[in-house]
Amino acid sequence: MTTGASIDAAPAAGPAGRRLPVVLVALAALAALGALAINAVITPLSRPGHLFYVAIDAEVYRAGAETLWSGRPLYDAAVLVVPDIDMMFTYPPFAAIAFLPLLLLPTSATFVLFYAGNALLAAGLIGMSLRLLGYRRDRNFWAFTVLGAVGLLLLEPVRTTFALGQINLLLAVLVVADLGRARRWTGIGVGLAAGIKLTPLVFVVYLLVVRRFRAAAVAVGTFAGTVLLGLAVMPGDAWTYWTDKVLSSGRIGVTDAWSNQSVNGFVSQLLRIADVQRYQDPATGVFAAPGWMWLPPALAVAVAGLWAAARAHRRGQELLAVSLTGMTGCAASPFSWGHHWVWVVPLLLVALDYAVRRGRWWAWAAPLTVAALTFVWWFPDGRGGRQWGLFMIPRPADPDGWHTAAIVVGAGCYPLLLTVACVVLGGRGGLSPAGPPPAPSAARAGRPPLRDAAPPE
Repeated sequence: MTTGASIDAAPAAGPAGRRLPVVLVALAALAALGALAINAVITPLSRPGHLFYVAIDAEVYRAGAETLWSGRPLYDAAVLVVPDIDMMFTYPPFAAIAFLPLLLLPTSATFVLFYAGNALLAAGLIGMSLRLLGYRRDRNFWAFTVLGAVGLLLLEPVRTTFALGQINLLLAVLVVADLGRARRWTGIGVGLAAGIKLTPLVFVVYLLVVRRFRAAAVAVGTFAGTVLLGLAVMPGDAWTYWTDKVLSSGRIGVTDAWSNQSVNGFVSQLLRIADVQRYQDPATGVFAAPGWMWLPPALAVAVAGLWAAARAHRRGQELLAVSLTGMTGCAASPFSWGHHWVWVVPLLLVALDYAVRRGRWWAWAAPLTVAALTFVWWFPDGRGGRQWGLFMIPRPADPDGWHTAAIVVGAGCYPLLLTVACVVLGGRGGLSPAGPPPAPSAARAGRPPLRDAAPPE
């Protein structure tokens, strides 16, 4: 790995790292106040769609575990039926096994568990990211971590993850904790995360690209263990999933859904915006891009994203590399809900660190871009509640030119963010701040490493 200055490979100020700037604590406090204000004023508890309205995905996880425990088929029918929609269990068999302890709790307690758990996971993700950025644990560190966990509700992926009771933050914490430091058994977290939801398998490709072959092997071995456990516990359902349902992205949602923030979703939405009826299903009205139309750009985005991640890794920017890889997996996947993109959290922290260390006003364009594209922009949903995210911008039948441009940007705002990050990192200086090169690694100085500073495996 190189020793040049980088975003998350900063010179340490003493054995414990650098002190977090007060300006970042102040920004976290403002973000926390903003998040509380939005959720109190825009969606108070008296209105549908408020932050604690219903953790429907947590209920699906519990229903999937209950279906497994009762011996009913897990993938042949909906595990939970709610008004207007049948909720399918779309996760690998290992996930259903992992959710079995939820049966010990009533549904209401499950909701509380997921709300509290996601709050702690948000704080944990911030704390781990700050350590990887070289900050020491002190009063500023803890204040930023707590305030930032609340402030993250200003980001659509985090707010939706919290409101729905999703597991995206858990997967991010597993991966960041696993890859953030070089250990003998690095890769276990990636394998477990992939066993719960398949998209983290992209990190195996990343590990191969950066020549961390041992970690890649451990990840594959761990993932294989989750597959075998599923086959042992629920052989029929596991066989159905791996031979049939695993490629059925339509079970997750309609391809041209506004919140499908994958390349496939973006292209399919463009077909709907342009009303190219040749690619519309006459029975369902859904526009779906054929493989020849969306796979080439998805492959290009995947190559660019992994190239940018590998470039960040070579510069010692492991947190940035992990964030870019996670975003790449979301973009290249056939279907990615907006809340899958929690990988923007470490990207935002990296961008904030860059801005304060660069010390130039224009450096704040980096975190502002991340925040603007992922902010909880809100729009009426027609039922008295709100829809969240830039991609939910209203789409009238005959929009004007500016509105059409906004709709197109919203349809692919998260892949657009990844594209911008790749372009910026492709520059000669990337996002490297000015300053002296980092000090010798903590590992060589006889201290526990603050980041993954190990040579490729």
